[in-house]
Amino acid sequence: MNFVVLLVSVVIGLNAPRQDPTIPLVEPEQLTRNPDLIGREVTVDDRVLFYQSHRGPGGKQIYDELLLKRTPVIFKLPPALRPDRPPREPVARVQGVLRQEGKQVYCDVQSVEMLPADLTRFEKELTKLSPRDNAGRLRWADWGAKRGKAFKDEPLIRRAREVESEAILADAQRQGADLLTLSKSARAKGLDAALAGGLAHAGYLQRLAEAKTSADLARLAKEVDEALPDAADPKGSKIAGLEEWLPRYKINPTLAYRDAPPPIRAALDRKLLADIVQQRLERRAGEEPSKTMNLADEARTSLPDRPEVAAKLRTGGLASSEASVASMRLSEVEALAKTFRDEQEDGRAKKLLAAWLEDQRLKKLSAGDADGRILLASHYLRLLDDRLNAAALLREAVRIDPNSRDAADAFRRLGYKKSTEGEWVESRPTPPPAVPLQPTAPSTTPANETPPASDPEKTLIGLTPAQVKRKIGAPDKITRSATNKETIEQWIYQRPKGFQIINFKRPRIDSKPQVVASYSFP
Repeated sequence: MNFVVLLVSVVIGLNAPRQDPTIPLVEPEQLTRNPDLIGREVTVDDRVLFYQSHRGPGGKQIYDELLLKRTPVIFKLPPALRPDRPPREPVARVQGVLRQEGKQVYCDVQSVEMLPADLTRFEKELTKLSPRDNAGRLRWADWGAKRGKAFKDEPLIRRAREVESEAILADAQRQGADLLTLSKSARAKGLDAALAGGLAHAGYLQRLAEAKTSADLARLAKEVDEALPDAADPKGSKIAGLEEWLPRYKINPTLAYRDAPPPIRAALDRKLLADIVQQRLERRAGEEPSKTMNLADEARTSLPDRPEVAAKLRTGGLASSEASVASMRLSEVEALAKTFRDEQEDGRAKKLLAAWLEDQRLKKLSAGDADGRILLASHYLRLLDDRLNAAALLREAVRIDPNSRDAADAFRRLGYKKSTEGEWVESRPTPPPAVPLQPTAPSTTPANETPPASDPEKTLIGLTPAQVKRKIGAPDKITRSATNKETIEQWIYQRPKGFQIINFKRPRIDSKPQVVASYSFP
């Protein structure tokens, strides 16, 4: 060992020379393995095997040799250091010069310091340290662990581990302590696994708080998954009693984890990993909103014990997709609309499709694109069954290309025919809904009461735009299509549960438009 132990010694012999702390301390096993030590002064600290005696003058027993437990070296005691009887102390610290005669290595002893049993000595040395001398405690804990292992001394090993655990725990309380390194050190030394796990939790929570990107969180999740195998098991989140430990865990995760029973520690492992994975998914959704639906699918797989995470991501993903409908492809819009319909949100699906079609009509069609208008008309029919907008687009296509066979075919499929004036008109125009005449009957409504309202859709037929505005307000959107014979204007009202559509028709330029149809759809 590379440290000096200052102890109150029991020195054998009144004239024994004092020990020199500069003489290197050598492990007993090295005395016979390192030939460079021969002829040099050394210090050895070991348990006593026995004192060897020989008969001296007058038959007196002379204890002139000392043997230690972990080396075959014979320690020859000079007359001044020979005891009258073997000392009771079980440990000796010996200084002397190492010699060799043939194959036998011996030591000419210069001083002997008798020491108490290792566990007693260990406890005494700890009492000499200041409360803040954590490094000293770790050094003595290391000494106790090695000494206990050498002699298979379980009480000494156990006590050394306790002290080392206390020292590591004290180190963990320091500002800026590297908790994960302390955790790995505790595991490597075979210390309390619960303490090592608690230090790891504190370190990972610190890293979680410092993570800046989803990539940081992905790396952290991988590390936690590898370090805490129980964390991957979603059943851990269902362990009873976890909630009772969470307040303690929040205050001091290291101590809470160390003191918790094994099932709660497994639950805390799962909670830690689940928290990291959840934050990674949510942060990734913020970084790449277009990936949110895929992240919701990932959440269902990796966090089955937290279904609300997948649901929240899915809701956010749908809203994000809905907001960016103009940048979506037709297949994506249809898929999203199907999702809304599957969730019984038909109105939301129609609104999405209408918004995409309107954007295509206003922003994607060039002035001379007849084919694009024919195609968009087919989309209006297929997606919304919107004959009015489909017909308006086809009329625009015909104005651009009067000889377009595709436009003519599309009109025919729509149920239109060419008039004698060369205009495309409905083959069987749908008449406005008729209000059946009812025989006049005596009124049963009191004079001070309002009669029951008739069908609101039918009451609009024949009204002018100004009258409709006074009756139900201004529309949310207006679309128009015109020929040299008539103008068709469509007013669209967004309602809480769908749309209301009102169609105006003005046969001549100098005439007033009137409502010819009014209908609603959810």
